[in-house]
Amino acid sequence: MNRFPFTLLFSVLAFAGWSQTRNVWWAWGRDSVIAPVWLHHSNSLPPAFVPAAFNYTSDFKHCAIGSLADTDGVLQLSTGNAGVLRNSSGVQVAGTGWPLATTRAVGLVLPVHGTSKVSAFQTASVTTGAAPMVLAAWEVDLLGNNGAGSLSQPGPLVLADSLRPHIAATLVPQSLDYWVIVADHLLRRILAFRTGPGGTDTIPVVSATGVLESTLGHSDNMVLNAQGTMIATRSLDTDRIYLFSFDPIDGTASLFAEFVDEFGAGGLEFSPNGQFLYSIRVPAFDQVEYVQWDLSSNDPQTIYDSANVVHVEQVPGGMLVPWPRLGPDGCIHVPVAFEHHYTSILMPDLAGPACQVVSAYIDLPGSWMDGRTTNQCKRYHDSELDLSVADRGPVPVELDLWPNPTSGLLNLPAEPAWVRAQVYDLRGRSVLDRTGRQAILDVA
Repeated sequence: MNRFPFTLLFSVLAFAGWSQTRNVWWAWGRDSVIAPVWLHHSNSLPPAFVPAAFNYTSDFKHCAIGSLADTDGVLQLSTGNAGVLRNSSGVQVAGTGWPLATTRAVGLVLPVHGTSKVSAFQTASVTTGAAPMVLAAWEVDLLGNNGAGSLSQPGPLVLADSLRPHIAATLVPQSLDYWVIVADHLLRRILAFRTGPGGTDTIPVVSATGVLESTLGHSDNMVLNAQGTMIATRSLDTDRIYLFSFDPIDGTASLFAEFVDEFGAGGLEFSPNGQFLYSIRVPAFDQVEYVQWDLSSNDPQTIYDSANVVHVEQVPGGMLVPWPRLGPDGCIHVPVAFEHHYTSILMPDLAGPACQVVSAYIDLPGSWMDGRTTNQCKRYHDSELDLSVADRGPVPVELDLWPNPTSGLLNLPAEPAWVRAQVYDLRGRSVLDRTGRQAILDVA
């Protein structure tokens, strides 16, 4: 039997990189993951890749990193004094004139597939105007301006105002577009903006109008499951949790459950398989509870009755409780910057205590800034290492980290000599401890 035709067919399929079991299509180094939540790079792919973007939050410090579309490295959206976009070499590519303040700003960067562009979205306080919050968008050409990067439009495109700081994204099925989803508690609605190679729609899909509770005094929380089919959001004013089904075809959200989670002062996160929702409670001044809700049923009472306290820990009184985030390792990570404390849910797809919640104390030597970690959201572009940076000095300093795509090293920019930079991964392992002006860290 002539095996040449079968060998040829197999070779063509292997070259195209089609993989139905991973629910991922890739070719020529592109990796279009269905759930764009965390930056993830499969070691089996070529170095030129387009990974999914992610949104990471810790202690009301927010940032986002996305891919350099069709190029190597990452793009970093900083919520510093001006808001800065940097390329993989750490070079600022945009930022001048952005009318955004830093108050509880949330950013998200998405690749524009098939181009050298990315779309950057941010909800933040505005420096002028009456609206307390806006959702702004930029399109940045990473290869413009002789490779230094350039804005494809003169300034931020304000898509909506009066928003609360929630933002998430998921791919539109059978498309290269994304839905950028915002839960607007102030105006009691959910908005979905479609963005892709054709640009960003300025008119959103509006749904769930009048359902969400209007809140003014606190920053609320919203998460999207990895499948892109369910939204959970919480009002911190009333401890009320809302669960929505999300249709990634038309961008609409429909409420199917709401209930009160007492003492729910912390954040929410879904398990990787979407069966469980985790909530962080603060029932006492020095105590934190981790609660698991079973979402197997659509009945609100059944979901409410499924509450299972899987972990209780004593914490320093008055610490800020962060929002948990699902990592590419399948664990849910809960770093707490101000009190050197972290918790991980190792097997969040399992019910009850089998989910294995562990916590530990991260020892940050020195006390100038009381161990404050100012930047806990930079991520090395092709490893599973999550990094945090602590600074030491008379004033807070934002230390930006970026990967060098050609050398595989992580760069720490020049800072004043008195700054003591300490880099930790989410398990508390110190991978860099340096005082000085420049450091290059090999995290391979």
